[in-house]
Amino acid sequence: MAQGYISDEFNTPGSQAVAIYTCAVTGAERGFEPQAFDILQSAFKQRGANMKSRQAENLKNDAYRWYKSEQGRFDFDSYWHGQCAPVFARMERAINA
Repeated sequence: MAQGYISDEFNTPGSQAVAIYTCAVTGAERGFEPQAFDILQSAFKQRGANMKSRQAENLKNDAYRWYKSEQGRFDFDSYWHGQCAPVFARMERAINA
């Protein structure tokens, strides 16, 4: 991962928040799930997650920093289909249940 992340999560190996935010930016930027950040926000609200807006914004900014740093070196398509799509499908089902 690139240097200069501002959130604690992006500076912590194995953080689940990193995985979900990198999935969200991949889905949004690659067009796999244009509403990825809206889905993520709704899922957090539904679960009662108490994430401050500043923290969420820092995570989103770091996810975009990661996305830009990985251009040409990372297989975003495989990442989305193998790791992210199932997670976002589960979130959408839970939101719509």
